[in-house]
Amino acid sequence: MAKFKVVVFGREDDPLTHEKAAFGDLDCEIVQANPKSEGEAMEIVKDADAIMGGGWWQNDRVINAADKCQVLAVYSHGFNHIDVEACTSKGIIVTNGAGMCAEEVSNQAVAFLLALNRQVPWLNSRLKGGTWDAGAFRPKGTIDEETLGVIGFGNIGRAVARKMSGWRGWVHFAVTWSPTGC
Repeated sequence: MAKFKVVVFGREDDPLTHEKAAFGDLDCEIVQANPKSEGEAMEIVKDADAIMGGGWWQNDRVINAADKCQVLAVYSHGFNHIDVEACTSKGIIVTNGAGMCAEEVSNQAVAFLLALNRQVPWLNSRLKGGTWDAGAFRPKGTIDEETLGVIGFGNIGRAVARKMSGWRGWVHFAVTWSPTGC
């Protein structure tokens, strides 16, 4: 019997390649779970030393059922879907995947910004609908005269700001900060 039990919530078809590599030298039993109900999740975590992964089973009832749990690690940037109060009262450390996929997500955000600025979705629908009239789509404002508002300045927000700061006119940023890391 392994010294530690790690429950990983997520897809049943995930090979857990990264998790197995990370825990390879430790005496851990990795239990993959995709519970269909809260009761099933409570049963799965009752003897877990650690809970990892996604899903929405990290509420106070499931957390309180985890009698041995020492850490809850989520695969997301934020942890607003975790009952942190319940974890704190049980002495469970909560961690998140801050920085995970930040470059990919910020690339997607920048692509959407440019597509919206150049009216790509609207122009695409006009072209497909047979109502293309090049003259009707001019003039478009220059991106250098726009202001970018970044709501939240975590890893993703900072990456978007860094990537967009190269545009001449986009040096003025409207930024808000979120203490929850979301």
